[in-house]
Amino acid sequence: MTILRGHGWLPDAPDERDFDAQLLPGLVGSFGELPDSVDHSAHVDHVLDQVTTNACAAFAIINALRVRASLLGRPLPMLSVLDLYFKARFLESLSKTVLDRGSFPRLEMRALTELGVVANDRWPFFPERVNTPPSWDVVQHAVDARSAAYYRVTGVGEERCAMLRRALASGYI
Repeated sequence: MTILRGHGWLPDAPDERDFDAQLLPGLVGSFGELPDSVDHSAHVDHVLDQVTTNACAAFAIINALRVRASLLGRPLPMLSVLDLYFKARFLESLSKTVLDRGSFPRLEMRALTELGVVANDRWPFFPERVNTPPSWDVVQHAVDARSAAYYRVTGVGEERCAMLRRALASGYI
């Protein structure tokens, strides 16, 4: 099997700490009742650019959080991609050097649930600071902005595609 790697993309294996997306509250439809497509693009206020970094997973998570908040009618300030990306890599490496080598969505969500994330105006994204640890002030302010949990879509082929459509049709991102 050939694995195509994009800029910063890393494959990850299933983890027993992931909540199964089939357990999402309010999940709509059975597999036969699903829409062919779901479009939440009206809830994307702007496209974020990772520039030359490998922070694509952090950018995706931050954007997904903003779309979900918009779908719920609860506007969310822009969150710090730089903060989330650094913390995810820190959790992965712990004692090793934290370098811009990409991350996993699971690690970004683990960082969000365990360490939180600050608003972008407190720790804005500058590519040249991608390997710079956030200040203690940033770390302290992030603790109150943690996520409760995340869910992972599993399965393969049509089963996985159907589960993704069910989640998206139910307002999950």
